[in-house]
Amino acid sequence: MEVGKVKVSYEGKTRIQASKIGSREQMGANAHRYSVAHRDGWQASIGVMDFADSQDVRCLEVGKGAPEAVYRLLHGLRMSISDGPSAGEQWVELSQARIDPEVVPPWSNLKKATSSQLDDGADADVEDVVIEAGGESGTREDLLGDESRRRGYLCCVFRQGELLPPVTSYVLTRLLPLANGYTG
Repeated sequence: MEVGKVKVSYEGKTRIQASKIGSREQMGANAHRYSVAHRDGWQASIGVMDFADSQDVRCLEVGKGAPEAVYRLLHGLRMSISDGPSAGEQWVELSQARIDPEVVPPWSNLKKATSSQLDDGADADVEDVVIEAGGESGTREDLLGDESRRRGYLCCVFRQGELLPPVTSYVLTRLLPLANGYTG
């Protein structure tokens, strides 16, 4: 699938055995791996990680030639996959990775984003891409019935077990904004 300036391809399921995966000590996980090939010639590997008690999307590898800011994804900015709002559905929050222009070397954190900020950061129509991948985007309040202080954050809801919507959401909100040098 084409997502902005990258092509996303499923590589298959693999078992990752490690003494440490993120903050999880002595734990292995099944990973559904996706290859992400940028038009500029560099590649990355994204994984949907299946732990016993949770799922998330994270960057597993970044190839040579990638913008320096993209390597940040190897150290964090994972995307949690949550169950709900109804049985048979899951969702991810569409927080956006943004580079802090005052920090050298480039560093980024996740920020609340409007639809136009998501589009600008990904250099793509995020809502259209999310729909093409099989998801639905909107605010947490509208799609999840959320009444918390995060109710205005955008999210993507999709059928449980579908992998392309969360992977696409990760690419649109993490990888592409960093590759594009987006500062918000």
